Amino acid sequence: MKGFILTVTMILALTLVIAVIPTESEAAIYEDTVRLHILARSDGSEDQAVKLEIRDRILEKYSIELSSYGSSGEARAALEEKIGDIERDVNM
Repeated sequence: MKGFILTVTMILALTLVIAVIPTESEAAIYEDTVRLHILARSDGSEDQAVKLEIRDRILEKYSIELSSYGSSGEARAALEEKIGDIERDVNM
C-alpha cells in the first residue's frame, strides 16, 4: 500500500510540475489555477477510495495556503518546494 501511495504521490508531483497545456477557451482559467490530478491504480472501489483520501489530505492541508498566492506560477513554485512535505503527508 505504501508503494502505491508513493507512486500516486510521484504522479501527482510530476503533474504539478508539468505545465498544463490549455485550449484557447480554457486559457484564462488556467492562468490562475493549479490543477490537482491524482490517479488511482484502477477503477476499483478500494483504489478510488485511496485516491479520494489522498486528495482530501492534500486539499485540507495546502488549499488555504496555495490560494493566498498571486498567481498559479507562484503556487506551483511553492508546491515544488513542498513536494517532500506533501509526500510525507500522503504516506502517513
